[in-house]
Amino acid sequence: MKRLVRYSMLMGVALMVFSSSAEAISRRSSKFSLRQRSQIELRFGVREDTYIDNDYYFDGLVWRRASNGLVVSLGFNHWTDETTAINLTVKALATDFDDGVYDFGIYDRSYSVVPILVGFRKYLGPASGVRPYLAVSAGPVIGTETTSLAGIEVLDETLTQAAAGAYFGGGIDFIVGRHFMLGMNAGYNLLSDFDVPVGGHVNYSGAEFGVGFGLVF
Repeated sequence: MKRLVRYSMLMGVALMVFSSSAEAISRRSSKFSLRQRSQIELRFGVREDTYIDNDYYFDGLVWRRASNGLVVSLGFNHWTDETTAINLTVKALATDFDDGVYDFGIYDRSYSVVPILVGFRKYLGPASGVRPYLAVSAGPVIGTETTSLAGIEVLDETLTQAAAGAYFGGGIDFIVGRHFMLGMNAGYNLLSDFDVPVGGHVNYSGAEFGVGFGLVF
């Protein structure tokens, strides 16, 4: 009888240890699981073509601007399974503002180039805390330029155009917690030409490099 009680106690301890181990493994695996989960992601990057010292003409006058090539994007990702995520990204690919004084008055001018892209990421390798992936997306690109003049001539004009765009690239996501993710990406923005220059250029194609911060839920 005593032996039976001893065996029962040993079996109970073994079951408790096994249960704790299984629970710890399950917690670790669920930490890296992304299936049917979503993410809000903010990314900051730079693009290859930082158009510096471009000339703009108005009635024979020239003013100049400098751009640092910063790219800011906000994205939504949803994992249909462990290897595939669909995404929607709104990206400020190029923006600038300048103002000044010319011979006949004052002016200010601003512009923005904003791709709105839908696509997917295909993750490579097993589920883990480090997730390399390939990415592709496509969608419209909205270009807007506003010019205001005040002086002998008065003008307040906004021109909005649309072009087509696509993004091809890849990156690595790092899962640093159940609800937090870091990422690095590199790729190429392939855009069609605008009919009329926006910010002095009709095309903003070029390479892009960035880092991201995401909230997973």
